[in-house]
Amino acid sequence: MKKVFESTYQTIFYDSLSDTLTKKWNPMSSAMDEDVFKKEVLEIVQMVGRHQPKNVLDDTQNFRFTITSDLQDWVNSEVLPSFIENGIKKYAVVVSEEIFSKVSIEQTLRDQDSPIQNRYFDSDTDARLWLNEN
Repeated sequence: MKKVFESTYQTIFYDSLSDTLTKKWNPMSSAMDEDVFKKEVLEIVQMVGRHQPKNVLDDTQNFRFTITSDLQDWVNSEVLPSFIENGIKKYAVVVSEEIFSKVSIEQTLRDQDSPIQNRYFDSDTDARLWLNEN
């Protein structure tokens, strides 16, 4: 697994063997505002475009930012179409224990019309097992 991006708020890795982009949010995500959140998410979009993985593993265990309904709409209208266009098939989320972050993440990814399969997990291991299933 190779580190492809790092900021104060997240680190993104790409694993060519499993064709998976992994993003790990850092506890400093609590200091983000909406503009910083958008900038960080657009970095993820860039990495998906660059590496074109079939899977994304979103490790939100240290995610401390609450995604507003306006930001949820922005993700659904601006980010998810890019993921679909770039061939993402599966999106696994390792959930945060922080309840408000967890709920806002789950609400953001609740697009029933998306061809991307998404599931939520309590562990990185379970998420990777699911991503690697055919």
